[in-house]
Amino acid sequence: MKKTLLTLIASLASLLMFAQTVYQIQYSTDAVGKYPSAYNAQVVSTNGTVVAIYTTTAGARSGFYIQGGKGAWNGVYVYAGTTGAGASLTCVVGDSVSLTGTVAEYNGLTEITTVTACSVIASGKSYFINDVTTSDANTEPWEGCLIRVKTANCSGTPSTGTFTVNDGTGDFAIYKQLFQALALTTGTKYDITGVTTWYNSGSIYELYPRSAADVSVSVTAGFSSPKADLLSVSLAGKTLTVNNVANGSTVEIYSALGSKVQSALLQSGAIQLNNLSKGLYIVRVGNLSSKIMM
Repeated sequence: MKKTLLTLIASLASLLMFAQTVYQIQYSTDAVGKYPSAYNAQVVSTNGTVVAIYTTTAGARSGFYIQGGKGAWNGVYVYAGTTGAGASLTCVVGDSVSLTGTVAEYNGLTEITTVTACSVIASGKSYFINDVTTSDANTEPWEGCLIRVKTANCSGTPSTGTFTVNDGTGDFAIYKQLFQALALTTGTKYDITGVTTWYNSGSIYELYPRSAADVSVSVTAGFSSPKADLLSVSLAGKTLTVNNVANGSTVEIYSALGSKVQSALLQSGAIQLNNLSKGLYIVRVGNLSSKIMM
C-alpha cells in the first residue's frame, strides 16, 4: 500500500514538473509565422479554467477556451473534436480542467488538439476578465483570452453577423459565432465581453460574445462626471417616472443588446412603456442614462 502511494505521488509530481502553463504554450515573439507556439506539434499537459464553449453555427459543440490566469498570453482554444477524451468531456464555463494534447497552428490560430486526456478537477471557479482597448484587442497576446472592450462605438456591419466597434483607439470586429442572436446598433456605444480569436480568411482578430449577458450599452458613454450624469428614474408597473428632466424631453429606451425599443416625449414627468418583455433596459435622455429592470 505504501509503495503504491509513493508511486502515485511520484507520478503526480512528474506530471506537475513537466506540465506547461497556458502562458508558456501561447507566448511567442515570432511575428513571421503568425506567432507560432514554441510547443507547436508537441504534446503538452496543462490546466486552466473554462471561460467559453465553442459551438458551430449549427449549434454543435466542438471545443472550449481555457484561461490560465489574468493578463495577455493566458488563453488558448482546445479543439475537442468528435472522438476521444476531449469530445467526451462535458465541461461548462467555470470548470477547472486538466488536459493533455498536441499543440497545433490551425490557420494561424494556436490551439490544443488531439486531446488524449482531459478531466474536470473543480467546478464553479471564478475567472478573470481582462479590460482591453479595441486597438490592443487586435493583437496576438490576447488570442484565446476572455476580454472586455468598453465604451466602444458600433460603426457598422461589414458582413452578416459581424460588427465593427471602436473605443477611439482602433477598429475591432465582433462576431456572432457563440451568440447567434447578436445585434448591435450603429452609433451606439457598448461594453462587450468575449473570447478573442484569429479569423484567418479575413486576416483579423475577432471577439466572440458568449451570450446576451456579455453585451450591454455603455451607460457612461460620453459622460464627463458619473455623479452629474446619472439619470434618476423610478418604475411602477408600466409607468416610468424620470426626475429632474424637463417635460417635452425625448426619452429613449434601449434593450441590453443596444437596440432602441421605444422613444417618447416626457409628459408630466413620466412616460408609459410599451409591452416590454422581462429583462434589463437602458433609459437615455440626452447624455443622461440609467438602467431599469422589467
